[in-house]
Amino acid sequence: MHFKLLLTFALGVFAVSPSQPPSSSELTKSIAITDNNGTSHTITNRDWDSNYASFQARAKLESRFKTGGFLDKCKNVRYYLAKPDEKNPKKNGYNFGYKKSPWLVAECPDKKGNFICTWLELGKCLVNRDGELYQGKNGNFQDSCTQCNLRNDRWFNCGCWKKTPKGRIEMKDIDERLKRTSIDLDVAIAAQDGYLYCHGNWGIKDFCSGRPSSNPFSFSCADRNQGQSWCGQ
Repeated sequence: MHFKLLLTFALGVFAVSPSQPPSSSELTKSIAITDNNGTSHTITNRDWDSNYASFQARAKLESRFKTGGFLDKCKNVRYYLAKPDEKNPKKNGYNFGYKKSPWLVAECPDKKGNFICTWLELGKCLVNRDGELYQGKNGNFQDSCTQCNLRNDRWFNCGCWKKTPKGRIEMKDIDERLKRTSIDLDVAIAAQDGYLYCHGNWGIKDFCSGRPSSNPFSFSCADRNQGQSWCGQ
């Protein structure tokens, strides 16, 4: 009888005994991840668990098919500045931002397989956060980004301001406040029934001229004596 009571008491103690508090090294343990934009982030173990890798992989897969994938269907992809910016004689230089949203243009198949041309405002799809491009509904990235270009039909690269300069743009501002950033548009933008779309915003059906995409570095990169630092970016 006494043995049973002692055994019950011992088991009860073990059952309610508190676990050892985590050490400071455990609290500060961290891992590095890369999001869908290719941006690296560091998170502590307060924010993740052993299954985080599978969650991250699943999130990438879900976002790929829920919000992106236009390149699986579309062709003749182009990137154009809006008319007010295209007419700006300083369009290829360092600016505070664009006057209007640039356009992504592509020909995509409708339900019958016929290709139609649509124009989508990228300002409805992307946002600038501290010098980094992210997906964001009606984010109006163009208000604080400059010198944007499209590479391989998917990699959208801009110089985005971490903090917009006041007054005239100086070289110090460019060195300290402007950051080159890229985002994969094939993750951010989808196509359905011939139309480009993102975050519930749909492209506009219009004519595809076939002219080359806007590229602020096309002239400097053609001249090996000037602007070589931009050609490999």
